[in-house]
Amino acid sequence: MQKVLTSERQLRDYSSLVSEEILSEIERLTGRLKGLRVIHINATPQGGGVAEILNSLTPLLRGVGIDAEWYAIPLDKSSAAITKSLHHFLQGNPGYLTSEQSDIYLTHNQKAALELKNRSIAADVWVIHDPQVLPLVDFLPDAVKTVCNGSTLFSVKMDN
Repeated sequence: MQKVLTSERQLRDYSSLVSEEILSEIERLTGRLKGLRVIHINATPQGGGVAEILNSLTPLLRGVGIDAEWYAIPLDKSSAAITKSLHHFLQGNPGYLTSEQSDIYLTHNQKAALELKNRSIAADVWVIHDPQVLPLVDFLPDAVKTVCNGSTLFSVKMDN
């Protein structure tokens, strides 16, 4: 597992691109979220749309006071082959994972969740971005409420 290091970026750095009205609205809306602990997880720190988005989003979240971090959980050879097949299935190709493939896929995610726990990594909101690490949310101890938005899964810790 790799913590992806990014710098903090201030929202006002975008004042030449975004109107003052929009910047003020973002600041107003994010003010209530200051201190919220958000962990983003995907399968790779570079290459692909998710990594490009997180490379910009994570620093901006920190710049508005949200405690955001990004972790990449790389795949081993067997998991990579399985999730490549999974991607093909999600894109409409016929097929399914065998029981053995499902076990490998789930075990990889279970081990990653255990590593997060052993490193005392916790969050108010987990954002799981890739199908490769999607089952991770089932193994996180403080991920109790989840919302799926396309290929991204949000999991929020609830205080009853």
